[in-house]
Amino acid sequence: MVKKAFVTGASSKLGRVLSLSLAKSGYDMLLHYNSSLKVIEDLIRKIEEVGKKADLFQMDFLQISNGLSEDFLDFISGAEVIINNASLFERDTFSSFDANSYTKHTTINALIPTLIVQGASSKITLKNVINILDSTLNNESFFSYSASKVLFEYLTKVMAKELAPKVRVNGLSLGYVLLDEGDVPDKLVQKNTLMRQAIHYEQVLSTVHFILQNESIAGSIIQLDGGAKYHQYT
Repeated sequence: MVKKAFVTGASSKLGRVLSLSLAKSGYDMLLHYNSSLKVIEDLIRKIEEVGKKADLFQMDFLQISNGLSEDFLDFISGAEVIINNASLFERDTFSSFDANSYTKHTTINALIPTLIVQGASSKITLKNVINILDSTLNNESFFSYSASKVLFEYLTKVMAKELAPKVRVNGLSLGYVLLDEGDVPDKLVQKNTLMRQAIHYEQVLSTVHFILQNESIAGSIIQLDGGAKYHQYT
């Protein structure tokens, strides 16, 4: 039987490396993207080069007003693995945020991925969900983003309880990730982590595969952040 994995936000840097890594490990890929078609087409070529297939679904999560469409639910119906990676990350503060900013972040970062898991959980194929979270949420300059990710972490724990033992749901809480070989870690990241360094994306990929291969990991929030000292972030 062909294994399939679904990744949201597959055109982002992290989404691309996650998708290609899953393809290399034997999954045909179901890829969600919003607007970066050229990036996705390049990703498809790379997936096909490793002998796997990739199907696309374009959707702007902010345009969803009445639940997920049947077409979308059909698209993800064969997924054994779901990785909720899509995210909105815009600057605002408690003083400057408004209802629109808060709603946008909550919709993309918490509501839609929860609806995706709810819709897919009725399918017999789904076995694993990994929700991409954020371990550095005390940054006052990203109020709505931080609030939505805190909510999503809570919802991840609820999903895990509701769907076990049929489906394993886990969260991967990331610090600053180096996604290009030329990336230079921010000095604050170096200063405010116990390991004095950012995370390389290969460490993220190895952790994802570890979760998928180890059936004892369920309902966990795994922090991959180099030992961030949260209170020191400004």
